[in-house]
Amino acid sequence: SVTLGLTALGSDAVTASNTSANFSDKNVANGKTVTVNGIALAGADAANYVANTSTTTTANITPAAITNVTGIAANNKIYDATTVATLNTVAAGFTGLLAGDALTVAAATGAFADKNAANGKIVNISGITLGGADAGNYTLTNNTATATANITPAVLTVTYTGVNKVYDATATAAVTTTDNRLGADALTINRTASFADANAGIAKPVTVTGVSLAGADAGNYTVVT
Repeated sequence: SVTLGLTALGSDAVTASNTSANFSDKNVANGKTVTVNGIALAGADAANYVANTSTTTTANITPAAITNVTGIAANNKIYDATTVATLNTVAAGFTGLLAGDALTVAAATGAFADKNAANGKIVNISGITLGGADAGNYTLTNNTATATANITPAVLTVTYTGVNKVYDATATAAVTTTDNRLGADALTINRTASFADANAGIAKPVTVTGVSLAGADAGNYTVVT
């Protein structure tokens, strides 16, 4: 809308109205040109004046507010000893988006609440920024959101190496282990090892059974025996 000003003589009764006023385009900016058309005079003394039927002026268009971004999904992952979450923004929705405008999520960061394996874990989303053809016409008042996703246990592959011993009349054996645990994860590999028999021999087979995991990070792995 525009406010029309006019200068009438003395106390003459004259008012002005217009049929249309349009910015040069819809986009946010200061000092934008406004074209006013269909200017007409009214009032008891209108017939005593002639007015231009169009004019131009300037005005500002300020950004509209997007109050929330919804629909950002977090992807499930296999345990990797970090809280990093990857996001899918294809179905993002924007509270306050005006019909016909195009917005996308230009950037966002996801983080699980902790590193541990579990289903339905909270993912905190931060640093959301707007993209798309109309991003410049909006401000985002809340750049955070939440989602849920699963962290499934990683597969722990354990390699066993038999330990030589002096004959002791038993088939009990000892083994050392190496594995592919991540970083400094705290794991203990419980197992039972035995020779095929108690007799002395070279390169005797050792069988490992009863393998299980313990320790603070045991729940983040499944073990391959």
